[in-house]
Amino acid sequence: MLEIIRLSSKTDNGFLVVKYSKKAFKSPIFWMIMVYSVFLLRAIHEDDPFEIPYPPAQVNFKTSRKFISSNYAASSRLGNHLFELASVLSIARELQRVPIFFIEDCYHEKMWEDTNALIPGLMNQFLVINGSVPRSIRRTTFHAKCCTFENPSVLENIQEEYLHLKGTHYQSWKYFSQMRNELIGFLKMPTNHFFYLPVSSQSTFVTCVHVRRGDFLRVGFHVADEKFIRSAMHFVARQEEVRRKHMTTVYFGDDFKFMDYLRNSTTSSDAYVSQNSPSDDLLYSKSNCDVVFISAAHSTFGWWMGYLSKGNRVYYTDIQYTNDYILETGEFKSDDYYPPHWTPLKYAGSDNLTEWKLLLAGLSLFIIFFIILPPIIGSDDRFINWYLSFRHKVTVLILGDSTSNTDAYIINTYYYPSSKSLGNDALAMVLLLDRNTMRDITRHQLTLIATNADNQSVTVVPQLVKEQLNEACRLVNIVATANVLPRMTKLEISDGENKVEVPFKLPRKTSPSQVMICISPQFIAEQWQLFISHAHVASRFGGHLHIYVTSMLDSFFELVQEYERLGYVTLDFWIRMKFQNGSETSLEPNANSELRNQAGAQTDCLLQYKETAEFITFFDIDDILFPRGYDSYFDEFTALHAQNPGILTFHYSKREMMVHNKADIYDINFPEIFGHTWFVNEEDYGKVMTKPTNINSMWIHESFNFSYKKKFFLDSNYLIHMQKPIDTDGKDTIPYKMSKFEIMPEMQLNSSVLLEIQEDFVSLLNFTNISMIAEKLPKQSYYFPIIYRCYYEKFYKKFQKECPNGEGCLIPQRSDMNCVHSKVDYKSGPPMKPITYHFHENPRWVKTIGCHA
Repeated sequence: MLEIIRLSSKTDNGFLVVKYSKKAFKSPIFWMIMVYSVFLLRAIHEDDPFEIPYPPAQVNFKTSRKFISSNYAASSRLGNHLFELASVLSIARELQRVPIFFIEDCYHEKMWEDTNALIPGLMNQFLVINGSVPRSIRRTTFHAKCCTFENPSVLENIQEEYLHLKGTHYQSWKYFSQMRNELIGFLKMPTNHFFYLPVSSQSTFVTCVHVRRGDFLRVGFHVADEKFIRSAMHFVARQEEVRRKHMTTVYFGDDFKFMDYLRNSTTSSDAYVSQNSPSDDLLYSKSNCDVVFISAAHSTFGWWMGYLSKGNRVYYTDIQYTNDYILETGEFKSDDYYPPHWTPLKYAGSDNLTEWKLLLAGLSLFIIFFIILPPIIGSDDRFINWYLSFRHKVTVLILGDSTSNTDAYIINTYYYPSSKSLGNDALAMVLLLDRNTMRDITRHQLTLIATNADNQSVTVVPQLVKEQLNEACRLVNIVATANVLPRMTKLEISDGENKVEVPFKLPRKTSPSQVMICISPQFIAEQWQLFISHAHVASRFGGHLHIYVTSMLDSFFELVQEYERLGYVTLDFWIRMKFQNGSETSLEPNANSELRNQAGAQTDCLLQYKETAEFITFFDIDDILFPRGYDSYFDEFTALHAQNPGILTFHYSKREMMVHNKADIYDINFPEIFGHTWFVNEEDYGKVMTKPTNINSMWIHESFNFSYKKKFFLDSNYLIHMQKPIDTDGKDTIPYKMSKFEIMPEMQLNSSVLLEIQEDFVSLLNFTNISMIAEKLPKQSYYFPIIYRCYYEKFYKKFQKECPNGEGCLIPQRSDMNCVHSKVDYKSGPPMKPITYHFHENPRWVKTIGCHA
C-alpha cells in the first residue's frame, strides 16, 4: 500500500510540511501523475494547441515540375484566406509553378475546409498535401508587408524545385488583377435562397453595407461611427440613384445590435439585416449587391464582398483619413489594397495629421473657409465630389506644375458646322497625350487657331477629357472639344512661338443604318466565321457594322470588301502610329498606348456618326447581340431609353457561348451555331449602347466622364460572347484558361429568327461572289491562338505591370498566309513646347508579304 503523506504543522511560518515515504517513488500511480503533470504544464504554457505542427509532409523530389507554396495566416478569417490563396495561385501561374497547400496544423485544416465550402473551384487549383513544409525546402523572403504589393518577377530566377514563400496575408488586388471573373466562377452555387432578403432585378436596386466592429474595436483598426455611415450612405444613394427602381439596403457584419439600430432608423428605403453565414453573405453579394459600401476601412471580408459583388461598384472609407493603427506600421499602401475604380469616402477632418500635413492644412483652411465653403454650406456630400479638384489646386499652389517636353499623336479631327450636342462650328479631336507632360494632362492648355475662307481667325483652348483605365500606359486617350468659327478652312496648334497645321474632316453626312455597331480594331484577323455570324445577325435586326482594320488575312479582307459592297459593313483604317520626326526621348507610341488605343477607335466611330445615327453600340467582333422581346435593335433601344429617362448609356454584360468553327463556308448553319444553350454561367465586363448625342467620348467598355447613376446595367439581355471557338478538328484552339460551360435553358434564342438568318445567308451564297472568295479562306486558325496566348501570358493571367497591348508578341510568318494592312503617310510638326504633335495623311490599303500587328 502506498504511504505518501504525513502532514504536520510548521508553527514558525504557517506552511505545511510534506514528508514522502521512500515507497512512493516505486509506485506506478506516482509516475502516472508525474507524466500527466508534465503534459498539463506544457498545455498551460502552449500559446495555442491548434498551432501544434503536424509531422513534415512526404514530397517527391527531382520531378519534371516546379512547385510553389507559402506561409498563411491560417488562424485568420475567410477574407484573409481569399487574399492569400488567390494571390498565391496567380503568382504560381506567372512563375509557371504548381501551387501547393500544406495542411500544417489544425488551423490550416480549418482554413482549407472553410475556403473549400465557399469557393471549391479555387481550392481545386492547389495540390493539397497533409503535413508541414519539409525542413529541406528553403524558405524565401517575399511579401514582407501585409498590404503592399511586391512584384513576383523578383522570384523568376529562383530555380529550386520547391519554392516556399515566407510572406502572409497578400492583401493586394494587384496580385490577381485579371482573375475577378475566374474567381467568381470558382464560387459554389448557393443552396440558401435568401428568401427574406431583397433580390436585385430590373425593378429593385440593392445597396449592401458592411459593418465590422467587434474585434476591430479591441485591436485598433478603424471603425466607422453611426454618423459617418449615415452620411456615406446618403452620398452613395445620391450617386447611385436609379430611376424607376425600388431602392433597398442590406446590412452585413458582426454587431447585430448596431446594425438593427441602423436598419430601424433607415427611412429612405427598405432595410434588412443579414443573418446568414459569412460564406452565404459573399454568395448573396455575387448575385444581388448592385453597390457595396465598406464602412470599416481595413475589413478584408468587406473588401471581398465588394470585389465579388454583382454591380462591381464599391465605395469605402478612405483609410488615409482615419487613425487606423496599420498606417503607423508602414505596411499599408492604399493603391495596392483598393482597386482604382473603387470610390474612397473620407472624413472632413483627420486626427492623424503629421507635421507636414499640418502645414498644408493651415494653407488649405484659408482656401476652404474663404473660397470653397461659402457656396456649399449645408451640403456635406459635395465635399467628396470636388475633393480631387481641390487637391490638385493645392498641390499646384504649393509645389507648382512644371511641364516636360513630350509628344502627342492626333488620330482624327472633325469639324461640325452644326451639331445637336456640340453646338455650331464645333471641333472634336481624338489624340494621345503623354501623361508625364504635367500633373493632370486634362488641364493642359492646348491652343488652337481656326481660320476661315474670309481670313478671319479665332484662338480657342478646348476642353480635354480623358478616357483611359490603365495607369501603366504613358499615352492617354484624350478628346478635345471646342467651338470655333463658321466655314473653317484651316486649323493650327500653337505654342506661342511655333505652329503646326493639322488636317481635319467633316463627319459622315449619312448613316447606313439607324443603328451603328462600332467594331474594335482588327489586327492579324483571320476568324472569318465570326465576322459572317455577326454581319448576318446584325443585318437581320437592323444594325450595320463599322469595322476598323489594322491588318487582316488577304482572303478574309476580300470577303469583308464583298460584304461592304453588299451593304452589310463599312471598312475603316486603323493604323500603327509612328512619330515621323521623333526626338531621342520620344516614346514608341504603340507600346505605350492602352490595348492598341481601342478607346481612340471607339471615340472616332462615335464622332463619325454623331449627327446621323439614332443609336450606336461599341462591340468586339465576337460580341453579338440578339434583341429579347423585340424584333429589332431599334425597337429594343428605343424602349430602353423611353423606360429610363435621364440614362445616358446602357450596358450589356457578356455571356460566353460554346461555338465551333466551320472550315467550309457551306457548312455554316445559324440554327446550329446559336440554337443550343451551352453557356458559361457568369457575366463578363460588357459593352455599351447609347445615343451618339448623349456622349462625346468613349473608352473600351464605358465612358468615365459622367456619373454612374446615368448608366444602366441591364440584367434582361446579354451579349453572346464567342471568345474561344473550337476549331474544325474538334480541338480547342485555346487549351489554357478553359471555360466551364453548362446548359442554361433561359438563354435559348428564337429558332424562327435563326431560320430567317440562315435563309438570308444561303441566298447570299447563291447569288454573289462570296462562293468564289470562300475557296481561299483559311480552314483552321493559325494566328488567333498565337495572339491569344501572347495576351494571356502578358497580362490576362497576372498583374499589369506594363502597359497592356500586343507589342512584343512573337508572330511567326508563313509564306502562304499574307495580309492586307492599313498604310498612311506619317507627318510631324516642328519641335514645340511642351508638346510636339504628330499625325498622318492619305490612308490606304496595301497587300504585303506576311502579317504584322
